[in-house]
Amino acid sequence: MIRESKFFAVDDLPAFREKLLHWGSLRQPFLWLEGSPSEPDNPHGPFPNWAAAEAVDSLLSDSGSLQKLRLWHASKRDFVFGFLSYELKDELEDLRSENPTDFPVPHLFFFQARWIFQFQADGFRLSWLPEIDNSDQADRLFVEIVQGPGATEAFPTTLEPPSSMSREHYLEQVEALRLNLRRGDIYEINYCQNFRAMAPGLRPDLLYKRLVGRKPPPFSAFFRWNDLALACASPERFLKKDSRRLVSQPIKGTAARGKDSAADQQARTALLADLKELAENVMIVDLVRNDLAKVCLGGSVRVDELCEIYRFQDVFQLISTVSGIMAPEADAFDALAAAFPMGSMTGAPKRRACQLIEQRELFRRGLYSGSIGYISPEADFDFNVVIRSALLHLPSGRLSYPAGSAITYASRPEGEWQECRVKAGRFFDLFNKLPE
Repeated sequence: MIRESKFFAVDDLPAFREKLLHWGSLRQPFLWLEGSPSEPDNPHGPFPNWAAAEAVDSLLSDSGSLQKLRLWHASKRDFVFGFLSYELKDELEDLRSENPTDFPVPHLFFFQARWIFQFQADGFRLSWLPEIDNSDQADRLFVEIVQGPGATEAFPTTLEPPSSMSREHYLEQVEALRLNLRRGDIYEINYCQNFRAMAPGLRPDLLYKRLVGRKPPPFSAFFRWNDLALACASPERFLKKDSRRLVSQPIKGTAARGKDSAADQQARTALLADLKELAENVMIVDLVRNDLAKVCLGGSVRVDELCEIYRFQDVFQLISTVSGIMAPEADAFDALAAAFPMGSMTGAPKRRACQLIEQRELFRRGLYSGSIGYISPEADFDFNVVIRSALLHLPSGRLSYPAGSAITYASRPEGEWQECRVKAGRFFDLFNKLPE
């Protein structure tokens, strides 16, 4: 489907972007993608700085989801935007999710956008479908956004501190998982807890701005759908398809940044020397290699980076890059089916890890550790891993921020407890207090 478009030059682009984010936060569906370049530069780049607003058409599914998405996308031949929830695994791996949730979502939701904003250095290109909109309507939309409010409202300072599972319960569960590891049921598992809070009246665009900070992580996203808003400050790419090349960039290994350059260097050196963290990363790299090999040409899957240290605002991360060339008989949706759910958020072997996650965790993950992104008209795509993310239920003010870590037999339960807190640090900063 051919879109028409128009370029709008903007003198104060940051101010316009804040206004657009607020405008979009009051509509649904609305998806905002952005990412700052990482240090060192990610050879495959961050998310594009795009936004998609309002739905011309949409697809929601809880069964046969990727086949439905394949057929629906083929009928559109357009950019589509949306999410794969963690619960899509139930279709792909013969699993079940029965834990309670405050935020029920379908296995998959995508929409064909009425408006697509693609940002450039000095403005943005706005595109639309000519059978629905035209240039005059685009001009009016631009004026509406420019004349609207920006992020001027102060962030609430009276929020109650979040709650979580007790430290004792967490340590017990990690010890139980170490027994599974010792028996050889699994080699690694990602175990998560869910920090919860109440924030009635909280503006979701302000929540997003506070979470991503001055330099949005490479795969950041804001998503408004029905009564839910997701503020995602993800540093991790799940899977990218560029023509016939697939790229996955799993993260395993985290260390808090130091308060000065000397402490920074000490933390970086310690992470590189941590055999447990390195082993976590290597095991997931092996799992990703196996996933991509299901849909790639024999001999084409390779590890381009192994345990490279990337620097973000608050943490160092060990990131590896695995790539492959898709076989002629495979398509984009085969690739998603082969790799989902991502190994970095499940474990190895993947299916058994998912079963134990369901047994030991106290909540249904839903959007958390799912994926958000886009699919192009040519069926290229880019999807993140939904981590470092807060989910807000707008009518009630319920707020959720899950965090987890990889458990191996070498794990120290107390160390994993602290790692969850490092990963949730920006969320805790919203409340000026750690949970008990």
